[in-house]
Amino acid sequence: MSEESKEEEGQTVTLPDGRKLGYLIIGEGKPVFYFHGLLVGSRLDVLNMREAAEHVNLQIIGVDRPGFGLSTFAEKRRICDFASDISFLADHLRFDKFAIVGVSGGGHYAITCAALIPERLVKVLVIMGLSLLLDVSDMRSEVKMLYNFMTNPLIGPILLRK
Repeated sequence: MSEESKEEEGQTVTLPDGRKLGYLIIGEGKPVFYFHGLLVGSRLDVLNMREAAEHVNLQIIGVDRPGFGLSTFAEKRRICDFASDISFLADHLRFDKFAIVGVSGGGHYAITCAALIPERLVKVLVIMGLSLLLDVSDMRSEVKMLYNFMTNPLIGPILLRK
């Protein structure tokens, strides 16, 4: 396997509790952590951002949440636990300050980091952040079906734990 393909797969760091946290870095410049969506996505999403990162001088770090991609699943973890994972990764990468972008379901994680580690953040951006209790009447039928499925009180919590 070539060095370039290894680089495009990403890396892991071992967290204090022994779990692995997967990440992938593209570009050079100001650090921005990227949090992928709730059901789909991974650190690999940042591969599509290479040109943009170079154009605006950013180093984008795509992070796999626990149970996604290269990151170890963590039973009974809470969304607020992810902020300490990100702080640890930032220390590992030697970033004192950084920005965060959360897309879709990753928006919850971005907002949580903003609340729990504000002293480290220069900016937080949420793109198409999800929320509950939406008016679904104007959604496309397949998106409406997915939303109703995920917010079902019996099915949604089971899927989110997985």
